[in-house]
Amino acid sequence: NECKMVEEQKKVYAIISNSIENKKGSLFFLDAPGGTGETFLLNLLLSKVRHNGDIALAVAPSGIAATLL
Repeated sequence: NECKMVEEQKKVYAIISNSIENKKGSLFFLDAPGGTGETFLLNLLLSKVRHNGDIALAVAPSGIAATLL
């Protein structure tokens, strides 16, 4: 699924993946208009973390967004 990302998603994915791999413990806030792929990107990142046997939790500012996670 990583190959389906657009350039901006790839940039964000690389930044967050780097933070995860280096165990920096950073906090990221994704904010973009609906339909631009935030949920897709977040699900890729969560899958990556969980695949490595780690625990990953996602939070969302609205009930609708939370149901998509």
